[in-house]
Amino acid sequence: MHHVATVALLVLAWTWAPGASVAGAQSAPAGRDRWLLAFDGASTNAVVHDRRLRDAVSRAVPSALGPELLAALGGPPNPLLVTDGRHVSMSACMPRACHVKGFLWLDAANGRGIGAILDGRTLRLGSRTFVPGVVPGPARAALAVWLAELGAEPSVVRFTGPRGTRTRLPASAFPPERRFRPPPGGPSFDCAAETAPVARATCADPVLSELDLRTWRQAEEVRRAHSTQDARRELVAFHDAWRQRRDERCGAAADVAACLRDEFARQIEALRNWLPAAARR
Repeated sequence: MHHVATVALLVLAWTWAPGASVAGAQSAPAGRDRWLLAFDGASTNAVVHDRRLRDAVSRAVPSALGPELLAALGGPPNPLLVTDGRHVSMSACMPRACHVKGFLWLDAANGRGIGAILDGRTLRLGSRTFVPGVVPGPARAALAVWLAELGAEPSVVRFTGPRGTRTRLPASAFPPERRFRPPPGGPSFDCAAETAPVARATCADPVLSELDLRTWRQAEEVRRAHSTQDARRELVAFHDAWRQRRDERCGAAADVAACLRDEFARQIEALRNWLPAAARR
């Protein structure tokens, strides 16, 4: 109900940019969307209420998807990311209905872009500036990274094109970025690729494997709870430094398993209480 109400309100308030016709693919005047580059690493929510973003979305994304996309970008956010000095990706989830995810990719140099809504295993794509067969590589790569971050693998993909026509596409055309997926009992890494003593000890012990997976999940939960790239990088550095200390200490311990159990317990607690430097000031 909240999801329907949110979208309905945005549809009523939606105003399309001048010249944003559904007659065919188009792009913004060169450089109109370059203001977004200044928000690299900031929270997606930092720009979602800016009229300029609404205008950019109305030029790049069909009206069948645009209002819902803006609503989905207004909930718990991820960092806005800039690649190649021009390609902007932003994502978040629907307020009070976070199972619905929103993603926007824009080329700030020319205003071309694509929007996406993920609900369960259904991925809806829409673009006024691309047709289904010619979505550019950088946009596909950004979509693949976003899907991998969500741990999502769509089984249904629908594309709304420049003229508002809807096309069913093969899901295999939009796969998530390939990443290692930990087994249910852990550990969080690929045992076949590890030779270090601490890694071997973890792989050989089901209790340690489960503790390693639990610690990794805690770190991922904390990382994703922060919406700026600086905070996420700080968390990764904090966790990496702990792993290095753990390996040095436990690798030299008389009882490696006991040492690792203590280290995992301490790090889980540390992660539960972790804050980025900006929040500790």
